[in-house]
Amino acid sequence: MIRFLTAHSPQGADTACLAYYNPIVTRDFERGQVRSGRLGDAQALFDHPDILYTPSNLWAADRSWVVCTDYDLWGTKVCGPRPLVEALLADLEIKAIRLPWTS
Repeated sequence: MIRFLTAHSPQGADTACLAYYNPIVTRDFERGQVRSGRLGDAQALFDHPDILYTPSNLWAADRSWVVCTDYDLWGTKVCGPRPLVEALLADLEIKAIRLPWTS
């Protein structure tokens, strides 16, 4: 996933991004936790020594795309520019479907 985000972000690996951890995952019910960094260093955002699961949301600071996932990675939603979505849909290794728009 990170390679697609990097390829479709204007700043590439230098894209500023944020990762939000759900309070259920952090076991801190008073607040969630947001970490910031560069897309090229996304692994550091995902490898938190005190948290066993991935962030619930990862997004570009400029809000050009967002990735939403469940804590156990059973499914992921990506919203972003059409070329990013089309690249994900066309990839042979990623199982992707387009969700219908609802009002």
